[in-house]
Amino acid sequence: MKRRNRHRNNDDVEHDAKPAESPRKNGPLSQAVPFFTQGWGAYLIPLILIALYYPLELAPYSAILGLLCFFSMAYIIIADILPTKAETKNVSAPLWELAKTLALAIAAWIIICIVLQTSKPLNVVTSCSMLPVLHRGDLVFLQGGQVNAPTAQITSSLKAADITYANCTVNFFNGSKATVPCVSSIRAGPADYPARTQNDIIIYDAEPAGYGAIIHRSVLWLSAANQSYLLTKGDNNAVLDQQSGISPVTTDRINGKVILSVPAIGYLKVFLFAGFDFLIRLPTGDIGYAMSAFDAPAGCDYVLS
Repeated sequence: MKRRNRHRNNDDVEHDAKPAESPRKNGPLSQAVPFFTQGWGAYLIPLILIALYYPLELAPYSAILGLLCFFSMAYIIIADILPTKAETKNVSAPLWELAKTLALAIAAWIIICIVLQTSKPLNVVTSCSMLPVLHRGDLVFLQGGQVNAPTAQITSSLKAADITYANCTVNFFNGSKATVPCVSSIRAGPADYPARTQNDIIIYDAEPAGYGAIIHRSVLWLSAANQSYLLTKGDNNAVLDQQSGISPVTTDRINGKVILSVPAIGYLKVFLFAGFDFLIRLPTGDIGYAMSAFDAPAGCDYVLS
């Protein structure tokens, strides 16, 4: 009996002598770190940062969220490119997966281009010139075809006197207001054509090319000498694009008209390019200047009405 108890006591001592498992191994943080650094969890980080940035775009330190989003996307890209230990043993497997992914992406892009009748069916809004209809960071889908805007026959170039202005209210997001003259109508021939907000929104390659691709609303087709030219304007701009040094838009420079917009997703592209700009500016030693690559552009703090 004593011997049996002695064995039992020894077992108890040995059992008690085992080191207790650290609760950190199975804690929430230890489980969250692998989830957000490996696999699909890593893709949630930039989306979470964008969700935080979207309502705080004009906040003083919102650029930090943009920078973190850029680094999280850079991590995902690098992690996907670098082979794992298993993949280093079989190099053909990841190459084959990459080839299949590229083939599917190209096939999907071709199908979308055919269905939407344009070679550039997707784009991203990078400014606030189309507020409140389109917001910076919106992903837009384009469709080719006829652009909806009235047409005017002209025999001579428009003059400054052909443009009529009306007072518009500048509604700043901080609550203040101001009044500015805005284009209200254009006289072409014997008729006046209002700058309506019901016409199609288009994306076109601006001339001079330094302006890049612009997402603005079509205002008026001008037909002269067997050639048509389109006047355009941002809903949140006071004047026509053509009053700012941009040439009237010809049909060959129109990428398509906007048929659908998805909020915020386009920030992935905005922050990616802003991050490269940040890295280019960083060697200057001016952190504030480098971080300004993530700042919202001019015109994002108000809406015209």
